[in-house]
Amino acid sequence: MTLPVGGTLQERSASTRIGTGVVLSDLREPVYPRLAQLARIQGDVELTVQVKKDGVVESVDVVNGLSGPPMLLESAVASARASKFECQTCDDAPQSYSLAYEFRIVASDPDQYCKAPDQLLPPKLDASRHNVTVFANEFWTCDPSVVIRRTYTRVRSASCLYLWKCGLRLESSETLN
Repeated sequence: MTLPVGGTLQERSASTRIGTGVVLSDLREPVYPRLAQLARIQGDVELTVQVKKDGVVESVDVVNGLSGPPMLLESAVASARASKFECQTCDDAPQSYSLAYEFRIVASDPDQYCKAPDQLLPPKLDASRHNVTVFANEFWTCDPSVVIRRTYTRVRSASCLYLWKCGLRLESSETLN
């Protein structure tokens, strides 16, 4: 899925003047890696994209060798490679375009998460700053089985010796949906 880059012509030309004549026309929607979401890994990934005259991505390089958590690098690089660019004032040599990805975990209510766990938050693009923010909900473990509340009464037995909760006797049970 691609996200069209909005903004007026003035905003797009302003971003062109800041950069090298390369404009991001369609951003390939980045995916927050599930394992990174489970581990609550957040961070920033800075990339330099080399764009040819026809707008095709020639290469994607990570700034400073390793920028951001390694689990997030693959998603950011894949998004940048699949995105579409326009090169308005380019010559035959590839032009550089800086693109930063911010991966953020958003706090969520456990009850709401368990009702709709796959509700995805759309990424936010700030084309003027060449910045993409990718969101993921805080991960909660939801037990799909029935919740049972139990009330126990303490009883004593001479042969029990208080091992493995043998001194508890179930009085009532209530099932909630």
